[in-house]
Amino acid sequence: MKQILSLLILFGFYVEAIAQNWDLLEEIAPTEALESDYGVNMVFADDKLVVAWPRIFTRGVDADNCGEIITYTQDTEGKYQELARISAADLVGSCQIGDGFGYGLAYDNGKLAIGMPAGARAGLGQSGGATDADSRVFITSFNTDNWQLEETLMASDLGPGKGMGFQLVMQGDVLLIHAHEYDSIFGISFPISTGVYVFENAGSGFTETQKLTENFHLFGQDFDYESDQIVVGAWGEQAVTQPGRIYVYEKDGSMWQNTQTINDSRNSNLGNQIEIFEDTMVAGNVQAGGVGAVTVFTKDSNNIWSETQFIQASDSAFNDQFGIAVRLDADEIIVGAGAGEDSTQTLGAVYTFSKDSSGQYIEQQKLVASYPTNLYDRFAGNLIFNDTDMLVNSISGGFMDADVTSFHHFSRGIPSGGGNTQYAVNSKVSGTWSSADADAQTLNIEVLQDGRAVIFASLNNNTENLWLYAVGTVANNIIDFETVYSTSGAQFGMNFNSNNVILKDEGDIQLSFNLCNQATFTYAFDDLGSNEVTLQKDKEIPGNECTNSRKYLPNGVSGAWFDVNRSGEGFTNYLYEENGVQKAEITWYTYDSNGKQMWLSGNGTVTDQSITITDMKTYAGANLFSGSSQSTTMGSLTMSWSVCHQANVDYDFSISGLGTGQFNLNQLTILDNTTCDLGSKIIK
Repeated sequence: MKQILSLLILFGFYVEAIAQNWDLLEEIAPTEALESDYGVNMVFADDKLVVAWPRIFTRGVDADNCGEIITYTQDTEGKYQELARISAADLVGSCQIGDGFGYGLAYDNGKLAIGMPAGARAGLGQSGGATDADSRVFITSFNTDNWQLEETLMASDLGPGKGMGFQLVMQGDVLLIHAHEYDSIFGISFPISTGVYVFENAGSGFTETQKLTENFHLFGQDFDYESDQIVVGAWGEQAVTQPGRIYVYEKDGSMWQNTQTINDSRNSNLGNQIEIFEDTMVAGNVQAGGVGAVTVFTKDSNNIWSETQFIQASDSAFNDQFGIAVRLDADEIIVGAGAGEDSTQTLGAVYTFSKDSSGQYIEQQKLVASYPTNLYDRFAGNLIFNDTDMLVNSISGGFMDADVTSFHHFSRGIPSGGGNTQYAVNSKVSGTWSSADADAQTLNIEVLQDGRAVIFASLNNNTENLWLYAVGTVANNIIDFETVYSTSGAQFGMNFNSNNVILKDEGDIQLSFNLCNQATFTYAFDDLGSNEVTLQKDKEIPGNECTNSRKYLPNGVSGAWFDVNRSGEGFTNYLYEENGVQKAEITWYTYDSNGKQMWLSGNGTVTDQSITITDMKTYAGANLFSGSSQSTTMGSLTMSWSVCHQANVDYDFSISGLGTGQFNLNQLTILDNTTCDLGSKIIK
């Protein structure tokens, strides 16, 4: 399986399966990777999954680390658990921040090839990374607990403006490596495909034997190798109704020679994707500025390819980017469409196809983002699948004005889990929870639409404010939060700087639900101790009450919110009812002037599309889950919204010396069994 290089159509968070074959099992992206290019590439390595985190694309900030790959194994429930991480430093002793390590991945017969287009950030006009001359491909094998270096490869013509490693294909003794240079439009620089390096192994390691080039724009955009043929796609000019092209090469003596050229009669950018399985080839026709498609070809006994089917989505639309990712295995095709759900907002979709008795591929299922967003999720820029698992990326977090990065694991063979089931976790456990032993300390629990859970805890410790957050997995009556974070370092208001936020791994939490409104909270924190606390649900979200069986609920504003320019602080907002009056509780997770955590909370009445809280308060003076907290009123706050998943917050904390301010917020989490309907009232 290969990485698709969609650098000209630049690459969300929650996804659900509409059809029955594939079901969303888990979200894999680490919390710290939500504004990065984590998951831009992935590959199955026998019973392991290898995922790239190259750090080339980061959201408006400098790269924060060297590129790395993360290796996962599956547990008894079929979920992926991290096994190991590795960077160039682990292989060759040093690395560069933003070096692109892992962007290209290929696996075959026990060997993992890792591409490192080291100069890409410089080529994009960004800081960090190394030079194009430092680009490398590493050949590794897995030994005991991680990948070990066997060979380091570099092309013969690397230099300023010429790099390699964005994409790899390896099969047997042939390794194909993407070659790139740079171009610019309106002053924006980006890599472009310019060829394919051929490395071959005659028994003593891989050596470069040839570089394939053709005088056609974006030659080498994608390629594959099967049955002694190299097939290379050339996307063509990125303009409306421009042709692509496919080139087929076979070995003649020691050289690879072009034996067939497939022209694009539809002027649809044929060749942006190439995927071969035995005698079937599927090519992407992503068609910049048009309706995307894929073309199926069959190879005859003379090794000549002929078109047998032209496929577009059943709900095809202008600029849907259908074909931006294409995967083929036996009798199945899976197609990524970077704007298949909404071509205006660039909301992606995945389409699955199966071959029928006549040999034609028939659409079976569409997987789409589970809620509307204005944040460009770019879902399905790349994907891989096998008999039981499908991984779909969305690295939108690496770009401005986009949704967060996500990495979705779908399954069609989910093993059944065991364990004691007292109250199976569902949407009804979402709400605010507290302990009878601590009067103002609260745990906000959210069950999301993709099956994960999130917790935001506003606590006291040694009389000071403490807030924690974590993303967890759900199994029967248990939610496990394996990594719980606290923060520090930033300051309040106008002095806030995301770069000053320091994350700390505090430990882990487990929630065990005895009833819909009762749970046992078990924590094991390195510095804060360990204990078990009984929790009661004290505020229920309308429609998700434990006693309510009705499903429709237009209250989608409940959840977590954040300002995309202020990563490291945020808000939670939960609607509830009190004596028939619709109210909301808002908590702000922020910092004081000394870089310590501070949280403020308040309750107000919901009027139309606005929440006004006259008394936002801090609570301090108690110990962790013990004692009474003293409140201090800091000022007032108003939250209002006119469209789904976007809101404005205005605060006036003049009475506490913290001034005034305004934020434009985007919704980070959406609770299961909630919808956004600004034209409806809450159903009671």
